[in-house]
Amino acid sequence: MKISVSDAVRPSDQNYPGPASVMAVVALTLIGLFYYSSYYNYYFNWADEGSVALITERLAQGERPYVEVDPSYGILWYYPIVVLHKIFGVNFLTVRVWFIFIGFAAALVSYALLLRLTRKPAIAFLIALLVLVFPGSG
Repeated sequence: MKISVSDAVRPSDQNYPGPASVMAVVALTLIGLFYYSSYYNYYFNWADEGSVALITERLAQGERPYVEVDPSYGILWYYPIVVLHKIFGVNFLTVRVWFIFIGFAAALVSYALLLRLTRKPAIAFLIALLVLVFPGSG
């Protein structure tokens, strides 16, 4: 078998998403938008939203972590929300939208990873759907 340098550089077709993958991502996006939009403005305790909102508000106002504020989790958990508070102002909905984004991103990453590992779009889709509907909030 003869292998040339151009064959080694050229990506194979199996590395590109097929129609099933594109449809799965579209379906996950639509389901996620419908599912999360049904309660983004109502109560649903994502991940201790109240304490996260309070801690990030205090950090955004300049208080020092571990000295003036006791963060329950690692400090890097809070800083993306602090940045959002600096951009959009302190708002509880900003925290909620951030958690929705994290849950949605986790579902898409789960689908991509499981598709690559199993090469079975149906299994990857079902597990990603579970991650989307039951985000790791508890």
